[in-house]
Amino acid sequence: MINSFFIVLPLGTVMAVGWFLRRKNLVTEVGLEDMNRLLYWVAMPAILFRSTIKVDPELFSNVPFMCAVYSVFAILPFISWWLAKMRGLPVKKLAVSVLTSVRGNNVFMGLPAVTIALGEAGLESYGIYLALSLVVYQIISISMGQFALSGELSISSFKQVFGRLIRNPMLLSCLLGVAGAFGGFGAIPHWIDQTLVILGNVGSGVALMALGASLVLNDLVSSIRQVWSDLIVRLILSPLLTLLAFQLFPVDPMLVKTSVLVAAMPAAVNNFVLAKGMGMDGDYAGKVVVTSTVCSVLTITLWLSVMGA
Repeated sequence: MINSFFIVLPLGTVMAVGWFLRRKNLVTEVGLEDMNRLLYWVAMPAILFRSTIKVDPELFSNVPFMCAVYSVFAILPFISWWLAKMRGLPVKKLAVSVLTSVRGNNVFMGLPAVTIALGEAGLESYGIYLALSLVVYQIISISMGQFALSGELSISSFKQVFGRLIRNPMLLSCLLGVAGAFGGFGAIPHWIDQTLVILGNVGSGVALMALGASLVLNDLVSSIRQVWSDLIVRLILSPLLTLLAFQLFPVDPMLVKTSVLVAAMPAAVNNFVLAKGMGMDGDYAGKVVVTSTVCSVLTITLWLSVMGA
C-alpha cells in the first residue's frame, strides 16, 4: 500500500501546484487554453514520435503478445460505450468514457509501478510492452473516441472521423515514428533526439499542472458517483481482461505480470488534454483522471497481490 501511495503522490502534488496557481490567478483561463494547445500540438507529439521511431521492428514478431493486448484494446471501448449509453451520458461525456477506456497512465505511473514491483526484469518487459502497444493504443483510443463523439459507427461517420484523424498531431506523430523505425531511421541525429527530449519533458509537468488548474474540487464521493463506470473499466476490467487474454495467448510470465500491472493504471493525464483538443467534455475527463488516480492506490495494491508481485 505504501509503495502505491508514493507512486501516486508526485502526480497529486504537481496537480495541486496547478490548482493553487489557478486559484491565485497566477494562471488565467487564457493561459490555461494556451497550455493545452502547447501540449496537444507540440509536447505530446514529440514524446510519441521519439518513442515510436526507436522501436525495433523485430519486436513485432511476438504475435501471441500482440493478439492478447490488441484484443483488449479493441474490446474495452465498446464496453465503455455500452455502459455510457446505459447511463444516458451526453455524447461529449460518452466520448470521454470511450477514450479513457484504453488510455491508462502507462508512463507517469506505469514505469515507476513496474520498477518498484518487478525490478530490472519487469523494466525490460515494460520496454517490450510499450514498444509493441504504443501505436495501436493511440490509433484505437483516438479513433474510437472520435467515432463516439460523432455518435455512431457508420460510413458517413467513418469519413468524418478519418478526416479528423489525419489532422490529429498525436496519431500522426506515432505513424511517422513507426514509418521511420521500419525505414531504418531509428538512429536519429543526437541534436534532433535532444530537441525531442526537451519538448517532451515539457509535457508531463505542464499536463499535470493544467489538469490541476482546471479542477473544481467537489466532494470526491460525488465525483466517483459520476464516473463510476469509467473506474470499473479502467481499474478492474482492463487488467482482468488482459490477464484472461494471456490465458489464450501464453507468453513469458514476466511479460504477463508487467502487462497486467500496466493495464491496471488509472486514466492517463493526457486524456484531459486530448479530450479538450478533440472537443469532448474536458471537465468530465479531468474527473475521470483524478478519481481513477486516487482509487488506484487501492486497486494497484490489489493487482500486485493477484500477480504475486
